[in-house]
Amino acid sequence: MFDHSTPRQSTGGSPRPRTRFSWVLATLVAAVFALGVFPSDSQAVEYMPVSDVQPGMKGVGKSVFRGISIEEFGVEIIGVIERARPAGNLILFRGDGEVLEHAGIIQGMSGSPVYIDGKLVGAVAFAYPGAKDPIGAITPIGEMVALWDGGLGPAAPGPFPSLGDAAKSPSGSAGGGAPMSAPNGSASSGAAGGSASSLASASLSSGGGVSSQSTMGQYFDFDRTWSAFVHSDAATGAFGPLETGAADETALRRTDDGPSGSGSWNGGVALDASVSPSLGNATGGLVPIGTPLCFSGWDPSLNDEITNVFARLGMPAAPVTGSVSAASGSSSRYEGVPRLEPGSAIGLRMIGGDADLVAIGTVTHVEGDQVVAFGHPMIQAGDVSFPMTGAWIHTVLANRNVSMKMGSSTNLLGGIWNDRRPGIAGLHGAVPDQLPVSVDVVNSGEGTEHFRYTLARNPLLTPFFLPWTVTNSYLASGWVTGDASIRTEVDVYYNGGEVVRRVERIGADAPGTSLGASITLPAVLLSINPWETVRVDSMSVRVDYERGNPQATVVDVRSSQRRAHPGDVVQIDVELQPFRGEPQVETFDVEIPPAWAGRMLRFYVGANAEFASWDEDRVPEKFVPHSLEQMVGMIERMPDDSNLTLRVYDGQDGALLQGVELSGLPPSLAAPSAQGSRPGGIQVTQAALLEERHMETRWVLSGGNVVSVQVADR
Repeated sequence: MFDHSTPRQSTGGSPRPRTRFSWVLATLVAAVFALGVFPSDSQAVEYMPVSDVQPGMKGVGKSVFRGISIEEFGVEIIGVIERARPAGNLILFRGDGEVLEHAGIIQGMSGSPVYIDGKLVGAVAFAYPGAKDPIGAITPIGEMVALWDGGLGPAAPGPFPSLGDAAKSPSGSAGGGAPMSAPNGSASSGAAGGSASSLASASLSSGGGVSSQSTMGQYFDFDRTWSAFVHSDAATGAFGPLETGAADETALRRTDDGPSGSGSWNGGVALDASVSPSLGNATGGLVPIGTPLCFSGWDPSLNDEITNVFARLGMPAAPVTGSVSAASGSSSRYEGVPRLEPGSAIGLRMIGGDADLVAIGTVTHVEGDQVVAFGHPMIQAGDVSFPMTGAWIHTVLANRNVSMKMGSSTNLLGGIWNDRRPGIAGLHGAVPDQLPVSVDVVNSGEGTEHFRYTLARNPLLTPFFLPWTVTNSYLASGWVTGDASIRTEVDVYYNGGEVVRRVERIGADAPGTSLGASITLPAVLLSINPWETVRVDSMSVRVDYERGNPQATVVDVRSSQRRAHPGDVVQIDVELQPFRGEPQVETFDVEIPPAWAGRMLRFYVGANAEFASWDEDRVPEKFVPHSLEQMVGMIERMPDDSNLTLRVYDGQDGALLQGVELSGLPPSLAAPSAQGSRPGGIQVTQAALLEERHMETRWVLSGGNVVSVQVADR
């Protein structure tokens, strides 16, 4: 750890008297660095410990206020605030210079290095919101360089492409190069498990199922997200309580209290208020300077959603004027940052490609390939893996409260691996692995538009990024008013070769921002599942849409006969009422097997949403996965709302085993007893499911009905 009482040089150790040889050597090295062969942070920089800082001292700070040019501003020390935080002091200062006198302390200045007598004091990191004078506070450099202790890089081996490979892809995605050494010296590999860049899993509940408290980093509730996948707003509670005795086909209860499902645009994924890093006012209103989140290429409809999520993280948004276009091939027009140096604008790229989402601050210090910045955390997430870029500052938006830099990311330069209270730390060179997302939007009769994105891997943020990319792509060519008939395909590749695929038909009035959440739920569920660590390798989405309302309602179910014999084929006619269309009839032909002799059969026919709502009351465990494999199977097999579902039940007890309804209890478990669980995880259900069929239609369905048929004895 850094000793605050002893000045330190960037090369390590205590300051040494300069000899003539060392002066000549330093001059030669500086000349070489000027040619761009070696790091530009060429001269040793001494640190000034807090104990040497005195009121009235004057110095200079460095930051970028426009473009990529580093400018100096004046600094006068007001004093040292001892024990300003549970661990560490702060140095109070007043800024000087044309920009600061006009705008005050600026969001995006976080990390601006301050020097006194050529010695590095620390980073501008705190401000007084609303102050008339440019007064702020400095995080001492000793606390910040301690972020380098123990090395930087992923906590466990993972695939980290070289900067050269990443640079070959315009959007910044990794190329297909050979494995390289990770920044901490460990060998990289393509192994999926255990990577710090993986989307980590939550803990498994003690009962082997999914507890309502199972969370992703305490911010993402798996149960709620899974419920959003299973249920649909189309549910009306059509079937009501299951009747097992004789009943006629009119026994139908409709209610309007079905589950709300995935009405929330973010698909049931919630950001807990506690995630926001403390901006406490223990020092009388002094708070960490906000980290501007600059985004361009996003549809304006998403601005509020993106802004609200990151505002909870202490990151105000600064949209850059621009519109999204398919396959632009670059997340920024601004290139030309060869290497970061003290005072440079630094970007943490959240999303790149056809839209840009970057957090912007300032570099404090560089030693070799090591970089330290901000002087306060971004989200204080500890070990992280964010792509590190340069940043082009368009302008400073002056504000009476706290002004803000507005910028865009430039070229990829390396990675940020550490995000803790004193700041962020990273490395030049190795770019963290990113999550590629491709979205193809097909407008009937107008062709296909292709969108490509790369997402930073972070267990807290990536589940938000996924739906944003899909929604943004749709809104670039779709519409937000009027009816739309949409067919979606999503393929989520994970764990180096596995894939889960989901196809759905959606009918929406003004689709807009809710669309992305619905489509990307399989990827989000993989990411936050509570059983195993899953590495989502990539996601591919196709959205086909056209004008029109595809909704239809099941209004009646009729049987060709009220009494049947074994061997008969019973025709079940289902009347559908499309929106503004003529009634349509779909037919199921069901052959009565000998085993059904003497039974009263009930034929339930309806939309998938109706069965999901019904089953939640009848047999809640049916759609509760107990393993990753089981969840993946449910995602792939569960019918969407374009499927017309037929189920045949009778009055005998049935059984549920790992989410699958059986036609009856095994003889050894069929002894009379109250409903409940049996050995081996078998659960008794009211009525036995004898048969289930699905018919794909061209509509998005709602509603359901039931008809009874008595089967004669043999």
